Amino acid sequence: MRKTLLIAAASILIPFSGVQADIESDIDNGLSLEQIVANAELENLTTEQILQQIAATSPSLLAQAVALAIQNNPSQTEAILATAFTAAPNQAEAISNAAQKAGAPFETVVSQGILANVDPASISPATAAGGPNPNANANAQNNAANAGTVGINNAAITPPAFSSGGAGGGGSASPSA
Repeated sequence: MRKTLLIAAASILIPFSGVQADIESDIDNGLSLEQIVANAELENLTTEQILQQIAATSPSLLAQAVALAIQNNPSQTEAILATAFTAAPNQAEAISNAAQKAGAPFETVVSQGILANVDPASISPATAAGGPNPNANANAQNNAANAGTVGINNAAITPPAFSSGGAGGGGSASPSA
């Protein structure tokens, strides 16, 4: 009876350990990502399983795998992003960039990142508070061109002179009614 249980347990565990080793060995052997994915699909792995295993084996390949998955399965973009962000939250910026280049809408990328508890700042483009000023070069050129300009035709601007002549008003106060 004990021998039967061991055989049953081994037969359940062996297929799972072999699949992980296949993706890992494919990566170790330097196969292209396309070939790694094709081999995993031959083993009947889902896209999510493939992404999880790539993230566990070589997180730096995950962004490229996300782009490939989105290009091949655009209707699964949300599930792909959720899996990738959950599997490797430290790769959020690379995942975000790859997903957008593959055609994923920015709003979808951000929402899936937030749902996976990824810091939105790591998947959002720079905002006005933190990003470079796209007009910085034009502003610098305008400032340089206007440097030293005092007024119209470089004439100093002076206030008008005061005179003692009346400037209106004067006389007596208006009667109150």
